Amino acid sequence: MRKKSALVILFFFGFFLKGFSQPGQLAEGKIKRVLAGDVYKLEYKGAIVQTRLIGVNLPQEKKIKTANQEYYYDPQQAQQARIFASQKLIPGQKVYLEFDRKERDSNGYLLVYLWLDREGKEMFNEILLREGYGRLLLRAPNLKYEKQLTEAFQEAQKLGRGIWQQKEKKLP
Repeated sequence: MRKKSALVILFFFGFFLKGFSQPGQLAEGKIKRVLAGDVYKLEYKGAIVQTRLIGVNLPQEKKIKTANQEYYYDPQQAQQARIFASQKLIPGQKVYLEFDRKERDSNGYLLVYLWLDREGKEMFNEILLREGYGRLLLRAPNLKYEKQLTEAFQEAQKLGRGIWQQKEKKLP
């Protein structure tokens, strides 16, 4: 009987620790600071954590040597994305995190879909892509919103928004 009770207690304790971090459920957080257009410090479960958006690859402000083909350097565009994010994500603002299958990246950042509302109607990942602030970056196993993010990305390209805007050619 003691073993059974101990297992039940461990099960509920483990569920409590995991909290809302199950895929498809929203967990509340608060914006602490925008570090880059797609990287933020959030207060989550009483701790300050660094998060990175799933499905979004924004330009970088700092040039680094890397063989990573997903890295692209454009300080002007990176700054525009950071300013846009800073205007939308105010310190102290409640946001809602949704996790997919892989919860952290190789740097320990929480990988999230960041919702601006509890109802799950405004996903910030999608907004950044739709406004043309970055490129689509899909990585298995985090593909829950693949179709939605792809459509937002393609819309920005088609309409020439943000980084997809055609530069006017100056005539000699």
